[in-house]
Amino acid sequence: MSLTQIGPTMKSADGRPVLPSFSPAERDRRYANVRALMAERELDALVVPVGDGADTQANARYLSQIGGNGAWVVLPATGEATAFLGSDREVRMWAEHLTWPSDLRVGVPSVAVPERLRELGLARGRIGIAGLEGQFGRPEGIIPHETWRRITDSLPEAAFVPAAGVLDAARRVKGEEEVAVIERVAIANEAAVSRMFDVARPGVEERIVWREMNDVLIRCTEEYPSRLSLGSNGRPANAGNSLPLPIAMEDGGVLSQEVAARLQGYQAQSNHSILVGTRNARYEEAMRDAIAVFEGLRGWVAPGRSLAEMAAETRRLL
Repeated sequence: MSLTQIGPTMKSADGRPVLPSFSPAERDRRYANVRALMAERELDALVVPVGDGADTQANARYLSQIGGNGAWVVLPATGEATAFLGSDREVRMWAEHLTWPSDLRVGVPSVAVPERLRELGLARGRIGIAGLEGQFGRPEGIIPHETWRRITDSLPEAAFVPAAGVLDAARRVKGEEEVAVIERVAIANEAAVSRMFDVARPGVEERIVWREMNDVLIRCTEEYPSRLSLGSNGRPANAGNSLPLPIAMEDGGVLSQEVAARLQGYQAQSNHSILVGTRNARYEEAMRDAIAVFEGLRGWVAPGRSLAEMAAETRRLL
């Protein structure tokens, strides 16, 4: 299916609007990288559970493109990837709107995953599992205990190996199509920040600003933002629940925020603290220092330098 991208949706060759989908070439690039890392660890297959609500760039979506309620994915060392969804209607919807994967099935993970591994001849295989320990942001994993018990009981002769690091490593280097999506997310963030400039005034409640920014983010991407948290009157952004609060902004207070639109499972975060209301000499001085540090870092950053070195240089400049 030949696709021409328009806004947050795409068009098929017959002019029908569909969800944005990465190309088969991008799929092949990802799978090749993941499989090379699997081979280093002598893995016969990789099993990836659906990501939880906090993981908007779920590993399963990286291999399947399937968002929403998500899917479990089995990626063998060779052959086609399989995604397991919760209902026939989900299968029909994703099959209609995505270019890949093509092997979409309905199944309860604790039953469907072992069945697929046996189908692949891997009842005694070495199986990598993403979603056990080592999951970013979830050190104890995201697989329900009963699901994991049933999977391992169904394949008593298989060797299951924690393998979150396979996808961590594969995803560090972005393809051109991934970069383009992240750039679009950043543009959506900047549009929301621009709306914040228009609305934030002394006496206006945070929830009003939040609502206006949220509207912009959804209109730009047609997906709920990954995060939108505000902190007025010099408080840190309300990242704990990322929800609007009925707090009136004070004249001379600083409004901070974390803005992260979401598109195709990707997010980018923007932060742009502003002074609300009257001028404040300390704020202006702080902003001049921040700009000076930024400019100093921009001239310092180069390939081969580490994040630890960058942190040290930041401290020096500050």
